[in-house]
Amino acid sequence: VVANSKNQMYGMHMTNPRIWITDGKSLETAWFEFPDGGKGCRRGHRDSQDRLWCGDFNGNGLAMFDPATKKITDWKVPTEWTRPYDAQYDDKQYAWTAGMDADLAVRFNTKTNEFVEYLLPHPTNVRHVEVRNDSKLSTFWLGNQHGNTITKIEPLSE
Repeated sequence: VVANSKNQMYGMHMTNPRIWITDGKSLETAWFEFPDGGKGCRRGHRDSQDRLWCGDFNGNGLAMFDPATKKITDWKVPTEWTRPYDAQYDDKQYAWTAGMDADLAVRFNTKTNEFVEYLLPHPTNVRHVEVRNDSKLSTFWLGNQHGNTITKIEPLSE
């Protein structure tokens, strides 16, 4: 569950091929289908435009719901079985994700549709990610659910 700036709730579940929005006042719910009918997001974050970015766990991808167009766009990550769990956009041009199984962090360039994968220093089961915009290039933080570690990724270039 992720709240947006209009007191609406975005809902997602890894076994549900939809994202839904529930209005905080009227409690009305609208459902939005993934473009190819399958999948489901695990966790996500909203950006400054109220778009929801989430890890498309079963679809091995990154997904974005845009409330302005009422569409879900998804992109497959390059490595099979990455299984993205969470995702966040940095409000510059990159979306970040990481998963449970491939020991990779992934940066997606939303302007060029290119992915960069970062091999993590040890086996890492990722359940939560955080992006910080504290420099020209954002930094990416992720926790290891089973290994009691935190990893920080600082890209050297765009």
